[in-house]
Amino acid sequence: MAVLGELEDTFSVAVEPRVLRDHDTVAALAGHVAGLLADRREHRAETGAEERLAEPAPAPAPAPAPGGGVAVLAASCRFPGAETPEGFWEFLVSGGDTAGGVPEGRWRGAPEPNAPSGSFLTDPAAFDAGFFGMDDEEARATDPQARVFLELAHEALERAGYAGPRRTGRRIGVFAAAGESGYREVLAEAADGDLARHPAALTGNLPNLIAARVSQVLDLDGPALAVDTACSSALVALHLARQSLLSGECDLAVVGGVNLGLTPTGHRLLEATGALSPTGRCRAFGADADGFVPGEGGAALVLARLDDARDAGDPVLALVRGTAVNNDGRSLSLLAPNPRGQREVLTRAYRECGVDPDSVSYVEAHGTGTPVGDPVEAQSLGHAFPPRTDGTPRRLGSVKANLGHLLNAAGMPGLLKVVLALVHRQLPPSPHSTPPAPFLERVAPGFALVTEHQEWRDKDRPLVAGVNAFGFGGTNAHAVLEEAPSRHQPSLAPPLTASLTLSLIPI
Repeated sequence: MAVLGELEDTFSVAVEPRVLRDHDTVAALAGHVAGLLADRREHRAETGAEERLAEPAPAPAPAPAPGGGVAVLAASCRFPGAETPEGFWEFLVSGGDTAGGVPEGRWRGAPEPNAPSGSFLTDPAAFDAGFFGMDDEEARATDPQARVFLELAHEALERAGYAGPRRTGRRIGVFAAAGESGYREVLAEAADGDLARHPAALTGNLPNLIAARVSQVLDLDGPALAVDTACSSALVALHLARQSLLSGECDLAVVGGVNLGLTPTGHRLLEATGALSPTGRCRAFGADADGFVPGEGGAALVLARLDDARDAGDPVLALVRGTAVNNDGRSLSLLAPNPRGQREVLTRAYRECGVDPDSVSYVEAHGTGTPVGDPVEAQSLGHAFPPRTDGTPRRLGSVKANLGHLLNAAGMPGLLKVVLALVHRQLPPSPHSTPPAPFLERVAPGFALVTEHQEWRDKDRPLVAGVNAFGFGGTNAHAVLEEAPSRHQPSLAPPLTASLTLSLIPI
């Protein structure tokens, strides 16, 4: 797909993905492109018509959202090695990497895939059922992903100062990214067969109810949506939450995602695609990149309209200035990225929120470390972000080098990383990225990988960052974040006012 993008950029001709199947040698492909160019010259000579652009003309940009967009009020997280935003920041600054073997007993003696490696939570089933009004049997029949997301949503709202959501009179929406964890397989194979017939074995194991459960337990009356667009799900959830806030559909929004791998099935399927790193490390945009490792965990953000946050006196950690979502359309295969789709979503995200791409000083990339994904993403970034006019480098990183790939929840650690980086005005390193891949300088000039912890300043301009996410099936998403307005004193939200006492419920 990177080849197609370069042909289009160089010769301004639209080359369909099927061309690679029909012209499988360099000579055949060159002959095809030469024919397209000859046809174009002949058409111009005969008609004098102007060449039709390969991409549609940009639509007129709508006015930026009143008040500067959407504010991030608080966050929560649960990642390997970090169970709070404060701990996550320390982990990132230290260049942490949690990739390792499968925890003992996780897959209950099931045959392991070849060379299993990943970034795993030590105890994803730790849960205080009584705190959330559930009995132990119901909790055990409920997917740990649903339990973790319920905890994350509750903690994020408490950190934002909304422990009694309905009593505030504000409509709170829930937007959750999640896919299958394999927990139904665990229930089916459990020694206690009755648990698989518990009503919660149905309602507690449907990813499409993960957001609705939060609304039901916490008594929230805003929209409750579960999002599954594969690896872009979390940023698509952010996009939908932002739209809901700006349309007045809700007043606060909990946006989050969670991913657990409770059986070896998902690992085997990923292995079959050739996307997993045989060396057990994600080296995003590194010269030795050979794939990614699966990751576990989740995070949640609480969002509000900026004007409302100001009126309520809420602390603001960062701004979500804009988001955009699209699909690749036809590509080489359902799993293959299309550079045109990625370029378009990047361009539209900045056009529609009125932010100049030149102001972006950092991009948190999707950065899977795969031989196909990284070059295509780098090429798309180079197209959307030419070198900055002042000559300063635009920084680049990927949290997948720290935590692995959280699949449906993959956008959440990247979003939280950027929020925390904006709060601290520092950029943590992406490990395993040196030396950088040779293609990076060629297709994305002006970008520099963040390989060491560093201060983040951009002269007298506010700090602006982009966050990328691309999914199997071609659904792409991009978010534009900016540091909080100077009138706010951004800091991490206060600690929980009511702690969660965890009881251990084995899965």
